[in-house]
Amino acid sequence: MNTLRSDNWNCPSVGNHLNTGMLRQWSSPEVILVVTDLSDVESIQFHTIQQARPGAAKVLLVEVGGRSNVRSRTQHLHGKLSIGSVHTASDTAGGMASHLRRFGIDCEPIFVRGLEAEEIPSIARSCSAHRVLVSAPLDKDPGAQESVADRIIDELDIPVCVVGRDVSLFSRYQRPSRRITLALSLHAQNEVPLAFCSRLAQENHSQMTIMHVFPKGTGNRRRTEEMQTSFVSCLPSVILKESQLLCPVEIAIREGDPATEILNYEAQFNQDFLVLAPPREGDLTGLGAGAVRRITREARCPVIVLGEQADAHDGPRRVP
Repeated sequence: MNTLRSDNWNCPSVGNHLNTGMLRQWSSPEVILVVTDLSDVESIQFHTIQQARPGAAKVLLVEVGGRSNVRSRTQHLHGKLSIGSVHTASDTAGGMASHLRRFGIDCEPIFVRGLEAEEIPSIARSCSAHRVLVSAPLDKDPGAQESVADRIIDELDIPVCVVGRDVSLFSRYQRPSRRITLALSLHAQNEVPLAFCSRLAQENHSQMTIMHVFPKGTGNRRRTEEMQTSFVSCLPSVILKESQLLCPVEIAIREGDPATEILNYEAQFNQDFLVLAPPREGDLTGLGAGAVRRITREARCPVIVLGEQADAHDGPRRVP
């Protein structure tokens, strides 16, 4: 493994042709939309606190699903979106909101009856959210093929942080070392993911690993060096160099099944986050939907997924 290090944590920008203001909001969000069905309150509550407190982010808490015994009314949310809202919050959701406030987090519950996954991107845009935090899977049926997280990832132009059922409640701030790994396909549009991940690593004072998994081959030292050289040559050189000014950077090369190798790496090295960048449209290699689904379900750390909408050539969208 080749290591490229820098101890400069104060570089003001990365990738000047990208929307650096939005990259900062992605890495240190001001508004986080938390989507929960309340089946895993302890975990989603813990990770909401972990992600909201450092940047004093406002949390908008959305309960997926509804209850037939509550009356609904129309509420105009932030003057932008009309949604069906219930008068009275459930005890569990209300308790979660109160708990977050006790930790000094500004939390506004948005209780929506009969909310469908397809509505979440619209709510996120209306709220000008900078990140969506969601459990995986949210479906009550553990054998369900697709979760709420699966259905919204490619519809959002902001990062989606997925907290799997096996994610530890151990605080990353208590670890002696901190790591964030960005898994890239050779066919990914990787400027935005690389710039975002280096910002995220800087905000968390973490080391960033840029990882790629090649198809299984003969596996010898010379081949590994050749694969590493080939992979690095595919990265945007300017953004890579600027990333090295923001955080310590490592390059990790593996061979085999992408999901298996990424999960094995995550298990071997404690991670703050895994960041997954999508392949280009039509790319049948790298991190496809099946690999992303498996990683978000089995990883023991939060997984931030950048969907296709977040991978635009002109950088992240601006919030009015």
